[in-house]
Formats: sequence, structure tokens, C-alpha cells
Amino acid sequence: GGGGGSGSVEGARQFIDLLVVDDMENVHKKLRSLIPAHITLNSATSARSSLGMCQERLYRVIFIDSDIPDVVSSVLMGQLRALQPHAAFVALCLRSANDVSSEMKAQGFDAALCKPFDPGDVEDFLQRYFDNQDLLAYEDNVLKVGPFSGREDRLERYFKRVGELIDQNLERVAAACYDEAILDLSKLPPRPDRAPKLVAAVDTKTKKMGLQLRLVGTAEVKQALSAFTDTSTLPFYETIVAARAG
Repeated sequence: GGGGGSGSVEGARQFIDLLVVDDMENVHKKLRSLIPAHITLNSATSARSSLGMCQERLYRVIFIDSDIPDVVSSVLMGQLRALQPHAAFVALCLRSANDVSSEMKAQGFDAALCKPFDPGDVEDFLQRYFDNQDLLAYEDNVLKVGPFSGREDRLERYFKRVGELIDQNLERVAAACYDEAILDLSKLPPRPDRAPKLVAAVDTKTKKMGLQLRLVGTAEVKQALSAFTDTSTLPFYETIVAARAG
């Protein structure tokens, strides 16, 4: 996303993760109970209050109930989008026989979430819009992998998503003309069945781009990688400082 310099109006606006626009109080409570505490949430029970909030703050995702009395949700979405061009807009709707998601996309929403909320749907939604930041932090030529949190059956998706994010960010490292990419795996689950595969794929990609890969991590991660020839010989350091020094 953009975000102006410190001199711009945008710099002064408070940043909030979610805005929920729904005339029923319980919807706000329920959603709040299903999302992690570090995700900030504002509630608006009317179209008017939502417009006021969108003038004062910046939001990452805005939920709009598809059935608010005397409000056409797609029109409200258009008005809010004008104030929040970078936000994602998600329709809250009831489950029905029709394909709710494509109906809402046809109206201009980015996605739909069905009520009553299914914890699995909420988790998928959070992964889509929030984990990118939590799963991989990027600074200069250092990529830091975030921890895995969730049920065991989500582990495969975690590794897949981390791999995709590393790929995207390696292009930024190469574009900035760094010679090496430092990958901090300290928080990566040291799974011998998954970690080496991920790192081997990253190594292949960095070689293609003319970058040298340097790894940082715990003894457990190092051990998981040392079991495989493709990953056992990669330069491995205990700290980012050491990796930078090479």
C-alpha cells in the first residue's frame, strides 16, 4: 500500500485493522470474539457513523452487512471506497443456496463472509488479509519468517504461504541490487518433513536471480536442514549480524 510522507494528512490518520458496519450489535461482539486480540476493530451500526469513521481513520478491511435497513450496501461500499481506496471490502451475508461470494463480487465487493460466522471461515479470512505481514517481515535484504500459530492441519498452508511470500520478496531484494538475501528462520517450525523442502526451493530461486542465500536460525532448524544434501551445505548463522558480516 501507499501511505504518504509524514507531512501528509494521511500520516496523521489513525490506522485500524477492521471496520464492521452492521446494524446489529451482536455481530460486532461475535466477530471480536473470533479474531486475535492484536487485531484492532471499530464498529459502526449505521451508514452515517461508518462514513464519519472512514473520514477520520485508515482501515485495512471494511465489512459491510448486505442487509442494513434503508441502506443499499453496494452504494455504501462505493462511498466508503472513495474515502478508503486501499481497503478491502467484504460483504457480510447469510448463507443461501446461491453462490453468495460471486454475487457479492459482481456488486463490487472483494469477498464475502457468511453469518452466522464459521470459525474456519474467519481463520481463512484472517490468513488472507493479515498473516502476510505476520508471516514474513521484510527489511532491506532481510526476510524474517513469522511463527506458525493454529491447528496442525493448517501447517501445510502455512509453509505454502511462507514460500509464496518469500518468492515475492526475493524480487524486491534483487531489484534493490543486494548481492545476498538473508532469510531468518528462527521462528520457522523445524519440521524435517517440510522445512528443508521450503529452503531448497528458496535456494533454487535465489540462484536463478543471482543472489546468495544466507540463513539464520536456531540449532533445531539447522539440524532439520542438515539432514538433506540440498540444504545442509547452505551458509547458516546464529544471528542476522553474523549473516550480514558473512
